[in-house]
Amino acid sequence: MIRRLEWLSGDGKVLRLVGRIALVAVALVVGYALGAALVSPQSTAVVTYVGVAFCLGAILVDPKIGMLLWIIIAPYARFIPLDIQLGHGIPDLKLSRLVTLVLLALFAAQVAVGRRKLSRVIWSDIFMALFAAFTLISYSGSPMSTNKALQNYWDIYLVPVIAYFLARQFFSTERDVKRIAITLSIVGFYLALLATHEQTTGIILFYPEDRSVIYSTHVRRVVNLLGNPAFTTICIAMAAPFAARGMIESKTRGRRLVWLGTLLVLAVGSFMCYNRAGWAAFIAALLVMLPFYPRFRKVFLPVFLTAVVLLGITWGVVSAVPAIRERLQAEGPIIWRMQVLGTAWKMIQAHPLTGVGQGNFAALYTLYARGAAYQYADPNARVLMSPHNSFVYILVQSGLITLIPYLGFLLSAFWVTLRFYRRIADAKARSLIVATWGAFVAYLLPGMAGDIVIFSFGAVLFYVLVGGVLGWILGEGQALIVPRETAEGSA
Repeated sequence: MIRRLEWLSGDGKVLRLVGRIALVAVALVVGYALGAALVSPQSTAVVTYVGVAFCLGAILVDPKIGMLLWIIIAPYARFIPLDIQLGHGIPDLKLSRLVTLVLLALFAAQVAVGRRKLSRVIWSDIFMALFAAFTLISYSGSPMSTNKALQNYWDIYLVPVIAYFLARQFFSTERDVKRIAITLSIVGFYLALLATHEQTTGIILFYPEDRSVIYSTHVRRVVNLLGNPAFTTICIAMAAPFAARGMIESKTRGRRLVWLGTLLVLAVGSFMCYNRAGWAAFIAALLVMLPFYPRFRKVFLPVFLTAVVLLGITWGVVSAVPAIRERLQAEGPIIWRMQVLGTAWKMIQAHPLTGVGQGNFAALYTLYARGAAYQYADPNARVLMSPHNSFVYILVQSGLITLIPYLGFLLSAFWVTLRFYRRIADAKARSLIVATWGAFVAYLLPGMAGDIVIFSFGAVLFYVLVGGVLGWILGEGQALIVPRETAEGSA
C-alpha cells in the first residue's frame, strides 16, 4: 500500500501531470462551448458576458490593474458590446456603472476586514464631494424625468467622481502613477490612430449614431469612438506630456524610440482632428513643462524653435492648403460662441446662485436670446445648444454653489502638487509632477471653448490622474520630501 502511494506521488510529478491534463481538458471544453456559442444567434450576449466577466475578474485579482483596464476599453464598450441591456424600462447595466459599483464594493469590503486603510481627507476631496452633491441638487429643476435625470447624473458626473475617490484610495506609489501615465498614453495612441485613419480614408470604424462628419469642404469632423473631435483631441493632448517624459526618462534606446514614436503619433492624430482648441492644448501641454523640466527643455526647445522658424518661412504654402485654410479662417464658430455666451450671461444674472437647472439651457435659450443669437438658433438642431465653455456651463446650469467647489478642487489639487514639487529633490519624481501639470493644461484649456465637463470619459481620465497623483504624494511620496533645515537659533 505504501509503495502504491509512493508511486502515485512520484515526488508530485504524476499528480502534476494529471492536473495539467485536467486543465487542458477543461480549456478545450470551455473553448469548444464558447466557439459554438459565438456562431449561434446568441453570439452578442456571449461576447458581452465574457467581456464583462474578464473585466470583473481583473478587478478581483488586482483592483488597480482592473481599473486601468476598464479605462482603456471603456470607449469601446458600446461597440464590442460590453454594456448589458436589461430591457425596456430598466436602466442598462453599462460597463462603467458596473465597474465603479464593483470597485466600490470591493474597497468597502477591504476596509471592513482591515486589509485597506482610508487615506486622510484633504481639501480636494471635500471640494469634489461638494461639487458632486450640488450638481445632483441642480437636477431638481431639470425638465428630465426622475429616472432619466438620475441616469444622466450617474453617467456624466457620478462615475468620474467615484473614479477620483477610488484612485485616491487605491493608488499610492510612484509606480502607480507611471501606470496611469501609460494608460493615458495607450488611450491617446489608439485615438490618434483612429483620427488619422478616419481623416485620411473617410472610413469610420466606430460610429456613434447621429453625428455630423463634416467640418467644411476639405475637412472631415472626426467622430470615431467618442463622437466629437474636441473630445478626441483632449485625450490625445493629455497623453502628450507623459509620452514626452517617457522619451526623456527611459534608460534604453529602444524605449526612448517607442516613446518618441508614440509622441509623433499623438502629434499627427491631434493635427488630424482639425480642432483649434485641441491644437492649442497639445502645444500648451508641452510648453508648460519647459520652465520646470530642464532635461525636457534641453531636447524640446531647439526642436520647437526650429519648427516655429520653418513654419514662419513656409507659412504662405502651409496656409494655402485648403483644409488648413478652412479651419483657420472659420469665424462662424467663434462668432456663434460669443453670441451664446452673451445669452448665457443673461441667464446667470437671473439665476446666479443655483443656476437654471440641468438641461434647461437649450429650453430657455430663445427666451433670453436677442438679435443674431436668436435669429440663428435652430430649434431642431441635432445637438442641443450649450454655452461651449465648461465653467460657464456649470455656472449657468448649477450656479455659484457648484462652480466654487469645482474651482476649489482644481486649485487645491494643483496647490498640493506645487508644494510637493518644491519640497522634493528627486528629478524623476519632479518630472512626473510637471507632466501632470501639462495634463492639467491639456484638459482645462479646451474647456474654455467647449463643454468638456460633460465629457464623462475625459473626466474619468483626468480625475483618475489627479486622484492617483494626490494618492502618491500623500502616500509613498512623503518619503521623498527633503526636511527643511532647522532655522538658525531655534532650539
